[in-house]
Amino acid sequence: FPKVRASRLTEAAEDEQKETMRSRGGVSREDEQGGSRIASILRETVAVNEALTTNQIALIDTILELRQPRPPDLPPSMRHAEDDGDGPAVTGPLGNHMIMSQSERTWMHADIYGRQPPERQEMERRLTAIENEVCDLPDDDKEALMKALRRNPLLVLTSSNIRLLLHSDDFDAGFAAARLARYWKQREAVFGSDAFRNGVFSAPDDYDLLRFYEKSMDAATHPDADEATREVAREYTECVHMAKIAAFDDILEGIPESEKGAFLTAQRVCPELVASDEHKLQFLRTEDFAEESAVRRMFRYWETKLDLFGPDALHRNITISDLEGHGVQLSESLLRLMPGSDDVGRLVVALSMEALCQEGRTVKSAMQAGWYVIHAVMENELSQKRGVIVLADALSTSFETIRNAMDLRRSCKDLMFERLPVKVRAIHLSIPRTHWRRRIFSNVLRFIGTMIGSRLIIHDHTGADYQPDLEAYGIFPDQVPGELGGNVGPDYWSQWVEERRLAGQ
Repeated sequence: FPKVRASRLTEAAEDEQKETMRSRGGVSREDEQGGSRIASILRETVAVNEALTTNQIALIDTILELRQPRPPDLPPSMRHAEDDGDGPAVTGPLGNHMIMSQSERTWMHADIYGRQPPERQEMERRLTAIENEVCDLPDDDKEALMKALRRNPLLVLTSSNIRLLLHSDDFDAGFAAARLARYWKQREAVFGSDAFRNGVFSAPDDYDLLRFYEKSMDAATHPDADEATREVAREYTECVHMAKIAAFDDILEGIPESEKGAFLTAQRVCPELVASDEHKLQFLRTEDFAEESAVRRMFRYWETKLDLFGPDALHRNITISDLEGHGVQLSESLLRLMPGSDDVGRLVVALSMEALCQEGRTVKSAMQAGWYVIHAVMENELSQKRGVIVLADALSTSFETIRNAMDLRRSCKDLMFERLPVKVRAIHLSIPRTHWRRRIFSNVLRFIGTMIGSRLIIHDHTGADYQPDLEAYGIFPDQVPGELGGNVGPDYWSQWVEERRLAGQ
């Protein structure tokens, strides 16, 4: 490292010297040569300097970062498709045709498929194996590593050392654990307490933080985890909840009363519900724990409920009798909750674009139906953690009909993606390959936004040919309506509505 460190610091010194000269009136050839002579002196000085600082620790980590393996080339399925004359030949996730960071692409894959990409799964399997081997190391050997983990619980997700070990072609968990422990033991011997100072650890990104939280949530109830592991996981998730709720409350308190609108009415009518931690956590989870976004979504939630159902309904759950026409729009199959779940436990909702855009449909009736069905989804506790999948059917809908229903489409999009506390993980859109397909793609991302668009999966098959495509995403015939090649017939939905009506739900 000394040669590399000297080279890097010398280059930085040269750049700084040149920048100083430029600020004083430009850099001449003589100035450049003078800067080189100064740099030569610095090389000799830095190479023998044995005072290691926090910045030099960071430099070592930077060198490790530079040694990371290059990501493989994108597979053909992720490259841009050609235009076939009927519009872009895009099928599958639109996100595969967008420019994203590696973390964003991994996040997208997890939302769409309900699991990590295969390569990430393998890395996590290796990571778990290393963690298990670390537990078996002698206490003296792993003492420094445990200090680092106590200072930075996400160390195993962000450490350059870990990534190098994980990507090794001849990976061996026992060897990797011993090498990792040796590294931290030597690091402590050289740097002392500075080896664990704040600022010398690689900062986790949003994906790392969310993934660690999800792993902790799973470990807290996993039947194969030992009690100590479950207890640590529970403590961590509780700490996250407490910290995020406190930040949520701070932001809420700092917002002027004039901007809180219907939320103030809800505070008066149902103060216990509004103040409950679980109510706040619903919005925090939906917004990936971004506190300000969660507070704003909560405001929109109460504003929407007040507009759709009036002040008398704020304190209670909405029932079918509260809907226009006592729920006639539910019977029209505008939005249906399918039975069961996909292969990772996410509920599936079917949206009929034909029913949404039918003549005479009002924005209020459509939003009321959406409100009722999504709250039925939220009755399942797992939906708060795992989200929901939408199957959107536009096979029988013309472009003119969709275009003329702009207000309906915008209102339903806002309801599901900006107001209700449920996370739509992916949207499977079935559209015909017709002359208006190009026009759909020309404005779809502008309408729904990049984040939602990256979770949009395009299918251009019909009938029974559509189902195998869905099975690739973990959605099987028993969760798919008959018009899309599934086993769910119209009798299921009418029975579902009638049962809830009789139960007063």
